[in-house]
Amino acid sequence: MSGVVQFLRCRSYEREYSILKESHTKTSERFPCLDGLRALCISVVMAGHLVGTQGYPITLDWYRLIFPSAHMGVKTFFVISGFLITYLLIREQRKYGSILLKRFFFRRILRIWPAFFGYVAFVAIFAALGWVVLKQGDLLHASTFTMNYHWVRGWPLGHIWSLSVVEQFYFLWPAVLALFGVRAGIRGAAAYVLVAPLVRVGIWYYFPDLRVGVAESFETVADNLAIGCILAATRDQLWAREGWRKFILSPWFVVVPLIVYASDHLEGFPSYGYPLGHSIENIGLALCLEWCLRNYPKRAFPRFVNHRILTAVGRMSYSLYLWQQMFLNRSAKSLLCAFPQNLLLAFAVASIAYWCLERPCMKIRPYLESRMGMIRTVPVNGIDSVGTRRTIVSRTP
Repeated sequence: MSGVVQFLRCRSYEREYSILKESHTKTSERFPCLDGLRALCISVVMAGHLVGTQGYPITLDWYRLIFPSAHMGVKTFFVISGFLITYLLIREQRKYGSILLKRFFFRRILRIWPAFFGYVAFVAIFAALGWVVLKQGDLLHASTFTMNYHWVRGWPLGHIWSLSVVEQFYFLWPAVLALFGVRAGIRGAAAYVLVAPLVRVGIWYYFPDLRVGVAESFETVADNLAIGCILAATRDQLWAREGWRKFILSPWFVVVPLIVYASDHLEGFPSYGYPLGHSIENIGLALCLEWCLRNYPKRAFPRFVNHRILTAVGRMSYSLYLWQQMFLNRSAKSLLCAFPQNLLLAFAVASIAYWCLERPCMKIRPYLESRMGMIRTVPVNGIDSVGTRRTIVSRTP
């Protein structure tokens, strides 16, 4: 008899787990082009870091003249992050009537921390062995995601400033939406898009000691993320307007990326970049993101961005972001940091990190969520993800 009971419990768990997996897959729905855009972003970052490394043929002057800055890739990452996280949170709010913060934080921790702290651990070991050089406080600020306020830092952990910005956004934004509601949150984001240029200009004129942190500290770059949040919340309403549709689908839209490109090259002048340039780039990048999403698969560029090779690189862009810094070091004299082996090593080590850390964590997440009681299978209207009306109450409040 006990064997029969155990069998029935197993079958019940399997049904529950299958529902969870289906719900998990739908919630993690991928927009076409996003992975490919991430691949282009990390390519821009890596191209900027390659300049000046041993054996790299493109000089800094030529690079600055022709190519976008590495910061352009980071800004695009910010816009995509704000867009995707807001889309998922709004979708959860509409479907279940609430945002389960513990579930959100659990997913972000499992997505980011294993690969990140794995990288930091290796950097700490290499620093102890004398293979890399760190500045005082690097490990502390990296581990607490405050590197964007630690401006005198070593190269191996220097890039963590951008991840720190994203982590601070993950900590604040879901709580804002959960506590104040989506409408109030988006209004606040829109207000900050208007206020951010004043913050940058104010720091430049009245706090000269903090100038080095402009374009890195959260308060000076939060509008990058806010633009993506606003796009996620308003794109359907905007698409319902004929003028907006004509603008997004017009062949004249090519002017927008050209303006973004030109603005990026002028940002070296604070009198332009801080009050105007950053905002122009943010809006332009959000428009380009919307253009890609709306024109797929009708236009050639969105189809190219969604190519399986680019999407594969995009999926491992986080590991690439972490590990490229170790090898694309223009001040290092090691042959491991010389072109082209530095680029090959960056991809090889990032691939190992992706398959050994990132992928296993993503695969085990549904199981851990089920064990921790974070399954959300019953929407607020009483119809679950597979279309069956139920009278039971979801486990999650």
